[in-house]
Amino acid sequence: VHKKFDFEKYRGPGQAMALRSVLHMPKDKTLLVILPTGEGKSLLYQALAVQESYKTIAVVVPTVALAYDQENNLPEIEELKTQNNHAYIGGRDEENASILTSIPTGEQGLLFAAPEALVGSLRNPLVKAAKNGNLGAIVVDEAHLVYAWGSDFRSDYQKLAALVSELRSKAPEGKKPKIICLSATVDAESFETLNSLFSNENYPISIISSARLRHELDIWFTSTVSPE
Repeated sequence: VHKKFDFEKYRGPGQAMALRSVLHMPKDKTLLVILPTGEGKSLLYQALAVQESYKTIAVVVPTVALAYDQENNLPEIEELKTQNNHAYIGGRDEENASILTSIPTGEQGLLFAAPEALVGSLRNPLVKAAKNGNLGAIVVDEAHLVYAWGSDFRSDYQKLAALVSELRSKAPEGKKPKIICLSATVDAESFETLNSLFSNENYPISIISSARLRHELDIWFTSTVSPE
């Protein structure tokens, strides 16, 4: 991983532990990774896409801006390259048509899309990919939003649970997709929501947590004296 992604050391012990877990977890399980902001959660699904080349890795992101940002900041690694865009954005009909064709074959590789797209226009291609054994993982970035937003104004976040269940049921044994939830802030209510939606007795959720307080700037105020 160090040579492939050209870095000398991990950003923290949590990132190293999370990466090993993501790469070596059973293919049909659910993993919740809690890492501080800035500790390199994007490396997890980038490395997974390299390991699972020729499989689709669908990453759920909350905003178009984040989809663009993730696409534009992918490292120049051969296994991550594709003829298509990595971000599925509404309104780009020609580009999106090519993405829809490439998902079932696994040629798409990494895919960034909003939850509304996954449960909508991307659903059938993802189901086909699962049936073909070409769906490597569903990764829910900023997973605390499944509770924070999904129970209010973006219900498609919680509809992901039905999609995940369908994908798992359609995939052949031994080729069921990994489900990975990533976040920096998961409170008790968020965890209970993720646990109830994405796990059951057959797919118990595992947790890798390296949450910690980060150093913040000290801000001091003092009175000033006007010059005479």
